[in-house]
Amino acid sequence: MVVSLLNPRYTVGCYIIVSKGLRLVLGVILIQEMKRMENDKWIMKSNEIRAWLQHNDAGAMTNVITVNLDAGDEAASDEDRNRFWEAVRALCKTLPNSPIKKGRGSTLEPAIQAVVDSVQNRIQDAFATITDSALVLEVMLPHGKTGGVYADIDAYAKDMATKAVRVLKAGLKDNRWDGTLTDDGLTNMTPLVKETSDNEQSDEDSTEESH
Repeated sequence: MVVSLLNPRYTVGCYIIVSKGLRLVLGVILIQEMKRMENDKWIMKSNEIRAWLQHNDAGAMTNVITVNLDAGDEAASDEDRNRFWEAVRALCKTLPNSPIKKGRGSTLEPAIQAVVDSVQNRIQDAFATITDSALVLEVMLPHGKTGGVYADIDAYAKDMATKAVRVLKAGLKDNRWDGTLTDDGLTNMTPLVKETSDNEQSDEDSTEESH
């Protein structure tokens, strides 16, 4: 057996079949190996989950997830480490606000992403429990290009939470937010400064002179 150079997750096995006429046929089979997780990757991923748990409520799953993370830290092999990670993934999938998302991973630092997720979840919960929801859905409409109305208050709440994430990321990009929360759970983000056109500035100057 030799390790496949094309895909290290598979092992290449050779077999020989003797067919009629004593012709030798060489075949190659691929045997999938057990998934592995190297320690460096484990440290990165487990730190992301721990950072998320510091700012987000996983309820009764918090202790169970933490136990598996601690066990993974002590794992003696890459295979065992991967088993504990699969357990953590399975537990996180039971959460309505799972820290493990499909697609490309976040480009934010784990601690900042955890705060963003926390704010997103809080905003969504706040709008989902808003009073007079029927009236809200009548007058608070999706983006003009989208048209129509929100399917229900949960859809509206989800959209508001998504917008909040965009605001947070814009604040990070513009250095108006440092990615943390105050002791009161607020962002302390600096508001955007309104851009004034030359015409508006000229009108303001003229008004001041008239006084």
